[in-house]
Amino acid sequence: MNRIYLESNTAQVSYNPQEGFFRLTIKKFIKDEDFKEVLQRVMKWFSEHESTKILNDFRNFKGVSPALQEWVTKTYYPNMVKGGLKQAALVLNNDVFAKVSGKKVKSEVDMMFLYKAFPSIEEAEGWLAQTSKY
Repeated sequence: MNRIYLESNTAQVSYNPQEGFFRLTIKKFIKDEDFKEVLQRVMKWFSEHESTKILNDFRNFKGVSPALQEWVTKTYYPNMVKGGLKQAALVLNNDVFAKVSGKKVKSEVDMMFLYKAFPSIEEAEGWLAQTSKY
């Protein structure tokens, strides 16, 4: 059964035990402060679970400021790793700002955990499903 932790007009956070991973979906443009608040909640919920994986569905993501990118690399992901994160999948759209933002963050945190970008949601889900829990 899918558990919805957050449902807003800009984001959704859910966890499905059958899938075995959290899912963070950005639905449309989200302001930096709202995105940071969502990520702070994700850190809390993730640390309360035994999950080691997250799917970042950023197909509708439009990017964030360099300051927030830095917070994500220096605070969000290190805390996610402390909370058990071992593996993350990223799906971006073709928006140039989203790609630059997403790939910059990904390149800076690649050494902390296994992080792969995918062109489709199906490929990302398949990769997370096929890999075992560390």
